[in-house]
Amino acid sequence: MNQRGQKGFTLVEILIVLALLGILVAIVVPSVTGFLGRGKSQAWESDRRTVQASVDAYYTDTKRATKRVYPTLNGTSSDTAAANVYINMTHLMNEGYLNKLPESASTENCSGCTGYYSWFVDTKGRVTTISLFGRGYAEGIYP
Repeated sequence: MNQRGQKGFTLVEILIVLALLGILVAIVVPSVTGFLGRGKSQAWESDRRTVQASVDAYYTDTKRATKRVYPTLNGTSSDTAAANVYINMTHLMNEGYLNKLPESASTENCSGCTGYYSWFVDTKGRVTTISLFGRGYAEGIYP
C-alpha cells in the first residue's frame, strides 16, 4: 500500500495546533475574567448610585414633624441614620423614587427580591451594602 496518497494530519501537526491553541487560551482567559470582574463591580456601583439618588430624593422630599427621614424598613429612622438601617426598596418603588428594583437587592430589602446585597443607609446617609460575605462589594457575588 502507498502511504503517501492518504490525506490527513500527522501527529506532529496536531500537537503544534494544540500548543498554539493552549497559548491563545492562556492569553485570552485572564483578560476575559478581568472584564467580568470589572463589569460586576461597575454594575454594583451603578446600583449603589441609583439607590443613593433615590434615598436622597426621598430624604429631601419627606418631612415628618419637621424632620427629614430615610426610607428604612423599620420606619424609625430620623434625620441622622443609624448604622445598618436597611432601605425599604419596595416603598421607594411604590412611591415612585425607583423605576425598578435593583437585581442586587436581597430579600432583606424587599419581598420578591433575589439578589445578594442588603442595601442600607449608614450613619452619614451614604448608601452601601452588606454582602453575604461581609461589608461592601464582594467580587464574584453579583447577579
